[in-house]
Amino acid sequence: MFNETFGRDERHTFGINFLMMGIGGVIFLIIILMKDYLVFMWLRYKLFNRSPQLPPLNPSMDEDVFNEMERVRNKSSSAVTESHLVLNGLSKFYGNHLAVNQLYVGVESAECFGLLGVNGAGKTSVFKMLTGDEIISAGQGWIHGFSLKNQIPKIYQQIGYCPQYDALLPDLSGRETLKIFCLLRGIPHNEIDDVINSFANELGFTKY
Repeated sequence: MFNETFGRDERHTFGINFLMMGIGGVIFLIIILMKDYLVFMWLRYKLFNRSPQLPPLNPSMDEDVFNEMERVRNKSSSAVTESHLVLNGLSKFYGNHLAVNQLYVGVESAECFGLLGVNGAGKTSVFKMLTGDEIISAGQGWIHGFSLKNQIPKIYQQIGYCPQYDALLPDLSGRETLKIFCLLRGIPHNEIDDVINSFANELGFTKY
C-alpha cells in the first residue's frame, strides 16, 4: 500500500516538473529572441527617452565636412544601396547630453575609412549604433543598403567587429574560434571547414 501510494506521488511530481520545464523553456526562448531582436531596448527607448531638439548646424563648418554632408544628403536610393556605409545626420543623445551630433559619412567600395577623435568625441557611440548596441536618436544610417534602424539582423550578416579589448576567448584555439563565428553567422555545418581553411590560407596563418 505504501509503495503504490509513493509511486503515484512520484509520477505525479515528475509530471509537474516536466511540464514546468517545457513551459520555462518556451518562455526563456521567447525572452532570448526578444532580446536578440532588440525588443526590450526599443521599449525602454520609447518609454523613457525623450531626445531634446538637435542644435542647428555650424554655419562656419570645415569645407570638407560641408562637402561630405552635401554628398551624403544628395545620394539617391540606388547609390545608398551600392555604398558600403552611409550615415545621414546620425545623432545620439544620452538623456539631455548630445554625444553624436549629426554625423554625415559615406564609405564607398574599396575605401578604407578611419574615424578619429579625442576622448569623448563620440566614436564609441557611433560604433555602438553601427552594431545595434545603441538605438539611433536622430538621423539614419545604412550598411550595404540595410537600415540601422530596423534591419539590424540583416546587417549582422554583412559586418564584423573587432573590439579594442577581449576580442578573443583565451581558452579556444584559432580553429575553434573561427568555427564559433561561422556558426553565429549561419554558415552551414558542411561548409565550415572549407571556410576556415580558406581564411587561414588567405590571411597566412595556416602554420599557427
